[in-house]
Amino acid sequence: KRVDVAEGRNVNGEPATRIAGVVDTACAFQAISRVASLGQAGADLDQLREHVGDARATLFVSDRSHLLVAGVISLEMEADGQKMTFEVSYRLTGTNEPVRFP
Repeated sequence: KRVDVAEGRNVNGEPATRIAGVVDTACAFQAISRVASLGQAGADLDQLREHVGDARATLFVSDRSHLLVAGVISLEMEADGQKMTFEVSYRLTGTNEPVRFP
């Protein structure tokens, strides 16, 4: 839903294109349910779908490498009269390097 694309952006010195929009989560849950026979997981997804709003996403794609270099996704949820916003941010710091865990 409502996608906006802006070229000529810059993310940490990297030329990039910004893609922003709204993800129809109800449609996404429906598609996931149809892809696989999920049994109980499918019923759980149906329950979850009732409480989750649309997700807003802003992604930056490198004009050089075409890799996702940064992004933010926000998702609102509501249950038992309480509202919550879940936000995930992402930033690429390197490629083709070993990942070290503490």
